[in-house]
Amino acid sequence: MFTTVVQFKLPAPVSCDKAKELYAGTAPNYQKVEGLIRKYYLLSEDGGTGGGVYLWKSKAHAERLFSTEWRQFI
Repeated sequence: MFTTVVQFKLPAPVSCDKAKELYAGTAPNYQKVEGLIRKYYLLSEDGGTGGGVYLWKSKAHAERLFSTEWRQFI
């Protein structure tokens, strides 16, 4: 198993409820990603930083997702 942690600064702080709404909108994008076992969404206490913890079958699977396009989306 391979684990990655991603953090990113949000354009403006968001509440926990707003983050849940935003994350629920992106969850379907990850449900069928090959090799992804589980994804946990993260939000800092002040709402200014988001992120995720990804559990993978292998490092190769993780590298396939973390493309230039994905990084621009984030």
